[in-house]
This record gives sequence, structure tokens and C-alpha cells, in this order.
Amino acid sequence: MAHKQLSSEELELLRRLRRGDPRAQATLVCKYQSALLYCALRVVHDRALAEDIVQDGWLKAFSALDRFDGRSSLFTWICQIVLNTARNRRRKTRHLIPFSSLCPARSRSGSGGTDDPELPDGMVEELTPERVLLEQEAARAFDSALRALTEAQRSVVILRDLKGASSVEACRVLQISDLTQRVRLSRGRARLRQALQHGRPFAA
Repeated sequence: MAHKQLSSEELELLRRLRRGDPRAQATLVCKYQSALLYCALRVVHDRALAEDIVQDGWLKAFSALDRFDGRSSLFTWICQIVLNTARNRRRKTRHLIPFSSLCPARSRSGSGGTDDPELPDGMVEELTPERVLLEQEAARAFDSALRALTEAQRSVVILRDLKGASSVEACRVLQISDLTQRVRLSRGRARLRQALQHGRPFAA
């Protein structure tokens, strides 16, 4: 069976997985668990449910390894299984999830098939494995840039841009003047943009 998309490292890992090697399974879980949990959370918005979905996804993936044909990476294949499992679980528990948290998660695929044994041909989630990785990378970059701000700037940026506080609320919480709040917010935002555009933290 050809596996054109796999690196030599993934091919060796796949061989070990197909032999039922528990160390290979542990390696794969440690490598992708957090990304898969993030993926499931984007669909169901409930951590306990997302953890259960990821566990279910791992079981499905390990039992379907013989049907994996290597047209994608192992992560892409497993992530598609988790996405589909999450979509199905969300549909079954829709009455438990706030309507505002639901989003159209289907779109037509330009390619003619999928490695996911449970995902119908021609149908993929709008949230793709590649998008999961990109969003995680962007989140890590933003977190790094945010932590590199001065404490004063970070406090204002978090309150205004992440918590949605008004300028009046931010001034009251931080006990600063409106002018001080505006200056810190402006400088904090500027430094965040600079860090994210250059792809690296800046000096404090």
C-alpha cells in the first residue's frame, strides 16, 4: 500500500501502530492530543464532551489503521475522524448546546475523497485539520506577544480587547485615568501588531 504523503518517520510509526505497539500509540497521543481536543472544542464548546469525543476518536482511529491509505498525514486523518465524531455527537446533543454556539460546519470539498472511514466522500468540516494547526500556531504567537507586553499594557489590552470591557469599566477596575488607559491600550495594541507582523516577541 502506497503512502506518498507520509515522511519516513511517520511510516515507521505507522508500522509500529499496525503491530499494536503501545509505545507508538502513546507517542501519537502525546503528540496530537492537545490539537485534537482543541479541534473537538471548536465544534461542541464543552470540555468534558470534547474529551470524550477525542477518546472515541482515538479508539476509532486505532481500530481503522488498516484502512488508512496514506493520502494524508496521520494527524489529518485522525483529526478528520474527530471532527466527524464531534459533528455527529453535537447533532445528537443539539438541545443541550446554546444555539448561538452552533456554526455551519459543512462545506463541499474540491477533492474527490477522504481518508476518514466515517466521513462521506465529498463532504468535509469547515474546520479542517490544517486550519486547526494554523489557529493553534496563531494562538501561541498571540499569547507569546501578549506576555511580552508590560504588565500595565497587558492588563488594559486584556480587559478591553479580550474581555470586552468598556473604557469606563477598564478605568474603574485598574483605577487609572481615561487618558492613561487610552495611552496604554494604544501602545499595547501597537506592540502586539509589531510582534505578530514580525513573527517574534519584542523587547520590553
